[in-house]
Amino acid sequence: MTITLDLPDAQAAQLTERAAARGQTVAAYLLTLADQAERDRADRDAWSARLTALGSMLPDSVPPLSDEATRRETMYREVTSLPQSDLKRLAAMKALWSLLPDSVPPLSDEATRRETMYRE
Repeated sequence: MTITLDLPDAQAAQLTERAAARGQTVAAYLLTLADQAERDRADRDAWSARLTALGSMLPDSVPPLSDEATRRETMYREVTSLPQSDLKRLAAMKALWSLLPDSVPPLSDEATRRETMYRE
């Protein structure tokens, strides 16, 4: 497939410079970027599946987390001001979280948003 891009001169120069720094042509560099983007998407999909699997391990009797409990800052600090139901669910999530290997990166801000966690 052949794709033609109309880029501003500064952006074209930047791409050329980055490609040269890697010892690649611009076309090869762009292919590398596209491959990396696909791997990143696959990693996000796998991470989402893992998170869903972890969530399914929680008993149905544990209510969903509040908006405050799903904030990224909340997940990475000790919390005592949340409602008791959130503290129980958060403790269960942290226990499950500890089972993940260290190679699993932290969740993004998007992934910790309540709407993201509970959408189909």
